[in-house]
Amino acid sequence: MGGRVIFRREFPVKGGDFCRAGAVACRIKDLLKELGLDTQAIRRAAIASYEAEMNVIMYAWEGRMKLAVKPGEIRITVDDKGPGIPDIGLALLAQTAGLCGGAVDRELRAGLRRIGAR
Repeated sequence: MGGRVIFRREFPVKGGDFCRAGAVACRIKDLLKELGLDTQAIRRAAIASYEAEMNVIMYAWEGRMKLAVKPGEIRITVDDKGPGIPDIGLALLAQTAGLCGGAVDRELRAGLRRIGAR
């Protein structure tokens, strides 16, 4: 997908702040609705952003979620600061072998591919 960014916004996410869990994902969903984007793309972006936000809240000290919208593309990126994964190779192997995640995780990954999110 190409073109210039027509909308951009950043949101701070505080690790451990379960009282505000989902607030950023709701804000992203509302902004995408205001932009008049496709409802299926909004739904997928809302689910993906909620999962990403929860990941920061549960496993990191802090993070930033960035929303960028181009014609035909919604991009949500997350940068966080946290302890990391001690053995990333083992974690990826477990995910590939199907030892973590599950049907919901697979559906979310498929949804991200369909909307071109990274």
